Amino acid sequence: MAAKGGLPMLNRREAFGGLMFVAAGAAALTPAHAVAQGALAPLGWTPAALTPVQAMTLDAASEAIMPATDTPGAKEAGVARSIDAWVGNYCVAADAAAIRGALDRLDADARAAGAASFAAAAPAQQAAVLTRIDAEPAPATGRAPFAVLKEYVTVAFFTSRPGATRTLRYDPNPGPYRGCIPVSQVGRAWATS
Repeated sequence: MAAKGGLPMLNRREAFGGLMFVAAGAAALTPAHAVAQGALAPLGWTPAALTPVQAMTLDAASEAIMPATDTPGAKEAGVARSIDAWVGNYCVAADAAAIRGALDRLDADARAAGAASFAAAAPAQQAAVLTRIDAEPAPATGRAPFAVLKEYVTVAFFTSRPGATRTLRYDPNPGPYRGCIPVSQVGRAWATS
């Protein structure tokens, strides 16, 4: 865990290590959640496969996993919206249920810690919930749901335009093809086997 402003945050290397698909189960929007979410800034998009609370939780969790630094964070990259589309259009039923369950768990743990919701929790509370869940061992029957969530967030971030163009660097190897150039421009020719 790296520190940002004195608060523990997951860094990109930790989030990227060993990740791939999102996990969770399903839960309905309750009036208490609706009131807690009313004070938050709107998403700017309408979730299709997730409940509004799950979408807000995903938006906040993805930003905590891939925070903005000198490069864009998950919110700017539209990670939550991408994952919502994946859940609705591409995930098998088991993966979609796992994603929803993981988001519900994050929200429930934040509420148990005294926050109105995960999305409304202070950054330190969010980091504590994420750290605690991340430290849990994987179940004997498969991968831990939070590891799956981190993987989805990471894939969604690095395949987004900001993630791919402003965070990652591209090194074209072996480089552009130039058909006929003087050897003096490249030094020596290369031998290959």
